Amino acid sequence: MKPRKHFFAPGVVQHCPRPRRWLQGLQRAWPAVVAATALVAALALVACSATLAQWLSSWSTP
Repeated sequence: MKPRKHFFAPGVVQHCPRPRRWLQGLQRAWPAVVAATALVAALALVACSATLAQWLSSWSTP
């Protein structure tokens, strides 16, 4: 009897995506990542400055 070959659909054998494809996806997605990071940083800066302003105003007034 012949040994039966296991049939794999294309893409089933490769469990991990190729790094080149992942890098292409990262290159496509990096503007969104940068925008999200900048948005979070801006929100944190606004919140921090508001808290700092409240703290300074409460400190300056007797």
